[in-house]
Amino acid sequence: MGGGRRIGGLARVAEGWRFVSAASTAFYMNGWWGTTATTGIFIAAAITDWLDGYLARKVDLG
Repeated sequence: MGGGRRIGGLARVAEGWRFVSAASTAFYMNGWWGTTATTGIFIAAAITDWLDGYLARKVDLG
């Protein structure tokens, strides 16, 4: 019963590390590509964060 929550938690941690490494790599790139990649990652994170909150409120998850 609790195993599903643990797997979900580990998946979120893995996704978080993937995001942090991509954002860090893009931040330290030189030139316009680094700026564009960092901005794109930030915007994608903001949109998915908003969508997560919206869906949680819509189905009353807390």
